[in-house]
Amino acid sequence: MPSNLSPCRRAALAATLFIGVAAQAAPSWLQPAVDAGQSWHNPKESTLKPSNVARLHRVSTLQPGFFQVGPVTQSGGALVLCSDMLGLASIDQADGSAQWSRFGFDGGNCNAAVLDADTAYAAATKLSAGTWTNTLTAANRADGSNRWQVFGPPDDPAASSFLQFNVPTLSQGVLYASHERSLLSAYDAATGALRWRTSTGYLNNQPAVSGDLVYTSTWGEGGDSNLLFAHRAADGSLAWSQPTGASASEYPATAVAGRVFVGTDSGALFAFDGATGQPLWQVALAGYVSAPPVASAQTLFVNYALASLTALDACSGETVWKVALGGTDKVASNMALANGVLYFTAVDLHGDQRLLAVDARTGKRLLRLAETIFGSHASVSVAGGRVYVSSEGNVLVYGLH
Repeated sequence: MPSNLSPCRRAALAATLFIGVAAQAAPSWLQPAVDAGQSWHNPKESTLKPSNVARLHRVSTLQPGFFQVGPVTQSGGALVLCSDMLGLASIDQADGSAQWSRFGFDGGNCNAAVLDADTAYAAATKLSAGTWTNTLTAANRADGSNRWQVFGPPDDPAASSFLQFNVPTLSQGVLYASHERSLLSAYDAATGALRWRTSTGYLNNQPAVSGDLVYTSTWGEGGDSNLLFAHRAADGSLAWSQPTGASASEYPATAVAGRVFVGTDSGALFAFDGATGQPLWQVALAGYVSAPPVASAQTLFVNYALASLTALDACSGETVWKVALGGTDKVASNMALANGVLYFTAVDLHGDQRLLAVDARTGKRLLRLAETIFGSHASVSVAGGRVYVSSEGNVLVYGLH
């Protein structure tokens, strides 16, 4: 490694070299945001690339839901998802059949599953007689049966009028589950035993985990400044916190290659040193951050004001490129990065939703499919030469000719 690189560049290069090794693993998408750091970046994709993505077309359509299907996770030839028709389900990618499906959470329906080799983990929430009930379930990936199931902490009438689990984050054998109210909990993934619980005092997003720290961005009510919290994964003790302004942060923090990024409704974008919390840079965008930020070791990708995309140097915050979607298109999903391509859906003034892709190096549009996708919002994932779009009750699968 060159000796004249800055510490930030060294960390970025080291992360890239590590990803190059990991890319030999089987295609998978194990967490809604790919990894525990909430990067939305799949470094294992090798089939789809800027030179061929224009050849994408729909290869199959699944309908696992009536009106709702959550983000898709996948591995081992199966899609694992939550829907209003099947509950938590494992879908065979070869023929679209349900290998198993189940409700039975005693906590309503789930939103999305997190996977390891043998288990699907899902949080579920329901409101009954004015009381919120939360469950965290570990389901056997072979047949959907319970490995374990635990109830979250009871509702607090003195707290907010709602209390629910966010999608859990899995890292090194531990599930980190935040409550929107203020609580952050760590559960042993093998047994469901509670390891620790702490409170931020704010409304929480899903935690991001990197190394030995758990990062929680907040969207507090009122005029108080929000914070980014870093708790120690071992015991939940507070390592550091930093203010992120009075404007809400609607999306989880993104932790990649030693840095943590947070975007807000005011358009403020913050970068912090992951270990110490030291502010690294801050950028003011011309509009609110309107999708979860996407990060590689070198670059941060942000959608703002729904209709604009920008790529920023992850070390300095300097603009790499900036583009407008054009026409009346507005981003209508998360963004997913894979092998140099950024994927998302956009909806136009007529309510027609389509799959788009841009070159991650330049922002140049590579694809805007003519066919429309039913619904006005979607979730997107990319793995194994396929793009999966969940919208309303459907999962649309796109591949090459």
